[in-house]
Amino acid sequence: LWLKADRGIDFSIPTKQVSAWADQSGNNNDFSQSTSSAQPYRYGYDGANDKAYINFNLNNKIYSNSASTLDADFTIFTVAKTNQPVAAVNLEPYFTYYTTTREKFFIGGKGSKTQVYLEDGNSHFATIKGNLNDTTDYNIIRVDLNGSTGVVNMQRNNDSIISNTISGWDGVEFDTTVFGVGVYDEGNQVSYLKGNIEEVIVFNRVLTSNEIKDIQGYLNTKYRIY
Repeated sequence: LWLKADRGIDFSIPTKQVSAWADQSGNNNDFSQSTSSAQPYRYGYDGANDKAYINFNLNNKIYSNSASTLDADFTIFTVAKTNQPVAAVNLEPYFTYYTTTREKFFIGGKGSKTQVYLEDGNSHFATIKGNLNDTTDYNIIRVDLNGSTGVVNMQRNNDSIISNTISGWDGVEFDTTVFGVGVYDEGNQVSYLKGNIEEVIVFNRVLTSNEIKDIQGYLNTKYRIY
């Protein structure tokens, strides 16, 4: 999956409201939002390095058109920021997946710190948090999961990697429901992003260290974040 704020966007020029966001990976994992009041906004400049961005506010959200086909292994990159003050304690969802049987992941922020949360269907989980009040700046966040071992790695920009091993991890696949951008919908509680998304890249495997450096290099050359 590859979502870019500078390509594949169907939006109204007068209102800037986004109705569709096309997957640039060639796998047709497109996103859409038909409800006008829930549509995010596309701006062609003034993001990181003056690039385009998608703005989410209030109840803006966009979902994949079809269920994920993501296996138990993945590597996910997001380029995003929140517009919340440092003192805020809200969940700030960038890219998410949730099912009622509890297989889920959350990539975003909470309390102005980068946060990643994963859980399998038997309540084995991990929460990884950044150490800084960093989410009000644009960040490149990389998360990977080894679905066999339950090892999760998170890295913000070129910071040290934070790693966690999920005890008892079941090796679940994330392939029964849709992805969300700008929203984390737990059914009885919904959290929305107040912030900007510039890019999301998803691989259905754990990348090698050289591959990770290549993607981080591409993103940082484009957005000049660190």
